[in-house]
Amino acid sequence: MTLPPEPTGALEALLSELRQLNATLARRPTPSAVRGPAVGQDKALLDSPWLVVGEVQAYARAGKREVLAALADGSLRGYQARPNGRWRIHRDDVDAWLRG
Repeated sequence: MTLPPEPTGALEALLSELRQLNATLARRPTPSAVRGPAVGQDKALLDSPWLVVGEVQAYARAGKREVLAALADGSLRGYQARPNGRWRIHRDDVDAWLRG
């Protein structure tokens, strides 16, 4: 059994680049490690009292179906700019819904 020849020249440079890239990627957080619906948004948006369904889920520690059912039956007040659009729910309305 013979071993393949050692990499030389351009192949060695390519292998070196791949090792560096692999080391860089290993230091980055994985998407599952980055949590929260507001990832990448600026500070002003994080301070807004208006929440979307995913943020209400996290805030209320409730499931998506539970939040959507509450919006559908009117026990949680929310607003849509257009039919089937994104729900906007005020934080005070979520607090009132949680209090019952």
